[in-house]
Amino acid sequence: MTGVTPHTIAVEDLLGVWRRGVLVTPDGWRDETSDVYWLQSLTLCGDIRRQATPGNDAPSMTAFAGRLSERDGIFRWERTLASPPVQGPPDDGRLSWQGEVLREDGVHEPYWETWHRVALPAPGDYAAELFEPVETRRAYLLSIGGFAFFGVSSLPGDGAAAFALRGIGPQGGAIALSAGASGWWAELPPGPPGSLIRIAERDGQGQAVSRDWFVAALEHPFVLSARGSFS
Repeated sequence: MTGVTPHTIAVEDLLGVWRRGVLVTPDGWRDETSDVYWLQSLTLCGDIRRQATPGNDAPSMTAFAGRLSERDGIFRWERTLASPPVQGPPDDGRLSWQGEVLREDGVHEPYWETWHRVALPAPGDYAAELFEPVETRRAYLLSIGGFAFFGVSSLPGDGAAAFALRGIGPQGGAIALSAGASGWWAELPPGPPGSLIRIAERDGQGQAVSRDWFVAALEHPFVLSARGSFS
């Protein structure tokens, strides 16, 4: 990677909430205006973006949720749920520090982008992978550093997955992004794997519908973030 000083980075170094600074695409197009947030727990992650596209005045909404892994210096974001559905090669990148800024360089195409950490995990934060057995839906629920993210697979025959993010930005303003989701909230934080958590969602008519979900996996990222800053 020309111009990038390599540093050893582990998944545990990435805990928290990140906002993208700049994206440079393979054809040289540069984007510094899009709203792109990435939440990272020990492995579970969520990403939502209201982003500009070349030649299009209206920004597009995309999002995904899944797991992050690393092998031989290549980080892979497994997009288990995605809107729109995933096409093309895996989401693989190489990461390096530039001071406190994180740089990502694409593996399968020569893009690069920078990320700025806006929040570290706090006591009581969590990330959970959920399963709803009646309608066989999957979901990811992350609460990290004052940000809350929910990604859920669609009802049968109901189209793409839905995502929502809410939080407070560095300047104190409210952040609310959604991709196909009209509102949700958890009545209580999730318990250990195998337990149930009740999630309320807005249906197509705007009515609240509560469903019980099994907790398939649960992570508490503050356990590691309490050791100190990583960058």
